[in-house]
Amino acid sequence: MTKGILLAGAMLTLSFAAAGPAAAQADACSTNGGYPPGSPNAVMARMQNLASGAYAACVEAQRARTPPVNWTPTRIRTAARQAVTNKLRDPSSAQFRNVRRIEHSNGSTMFCGEVNGRNAYGGMSGFQRFEAGVDRTGDASALIDGGEDLNTAYFEGAWNQFCGRIAGTPVQF
Repeated sequence: MTKGILLAGAMLTLSFAAAGPAAAQADACSTNGGYPPGSPNAVMARMQNLASGAYAACVEAQRARTPPVNWTPTRIRTAARQAVTNKLRDPSSAQFRNVRRIEHSNGSTMFCGEVNGRNAYGGMSGFQRFEAGVDRTGDASALIDGGEDLNTAYFEGAWNQFCGRIAGTPVQF
């Protein structure tokens, strides 16, 4: 279906795909339910999948089909370290301290600690808290407190949930 909108003397044409509820239900794991991204139908399909539990069921089914990696603790630690250093301006300058490993029952491993690295002026920026995780499929991610892409309040909440309450095992990172 095509709709035209007259805007400031120019005709703006919008096209809408003819995807229906069947298409939206066929892909419960997608973020848009088969509708064009950002469309009102895509938003509603996403909300329905979340509310109904269809999205969670789909993700769990995908997780069950994805075989876990059989990595050594050293390989897991290396992947987490790489995720942290990739967030630094100068990855080779990374210094770590107070690092703990926390293994979760779902097969993921979390590392919490502090990292220091060079700033834009060549000096060391000072130690900042970090958390890094490697899930059971080997995907690694990291958050650094005060990072440009992260709200400080969000990091504080995540730190308290994952790192603050659990002692963990001290490790050389």
